[in-house]
Amino acid sequence: MSGLTSARPTGVAIVAVLALIAGVLGLVASATIFGLGGNLALVSGLITLAISVAVLAMGYGFWMLRPGAWRLAAVLAVVNPLWEIARFLFRGADPLNLIVSIGCAAIWLYYLNMPSIRTTFHAPATGFPVIGSALDSVLGGRK
Repeated sequence: MSGLTSARPTGVAIVAVLALIAGVLGLVASATIFGLGGNLALVSGLITLAISVAVLAMGYGFWMLRPGAWRLAAVLAVVNPLWEIARFLFRGADPLNLIVSIGCAAIWLYYLNMPSIRTTFHAPATGFPVIGSALDSVLGGRK
């Protein structure tokens, strides 16, 4: 590789490809939801579409090693399970899907917070995405 690009860790490449696949599948799902018709389907389809586009952006960002991709991934690791909880409560979605979504989000947050991944994406050494280290003193982090 040239001196202008850094090596992409294998795990980051795998995540990028999986995110791109998930984003495309989400676009297909949102089109299917829109096809159901009705106000609930419109709202659900729009939310699914927005999440899918964000997942595609995250996958591209991971592939290109963009620093903002780390923050976007962390936000999606929270937003997606919340969306699955809402689907479960209001539409009676599959409980297994909810459990898998929450489990994947937990694994995802663990992966994103590995020091090597934070370094790869130039993320802060501690703290949460978006809000930074504001909660570190409350949660026992660095003071």
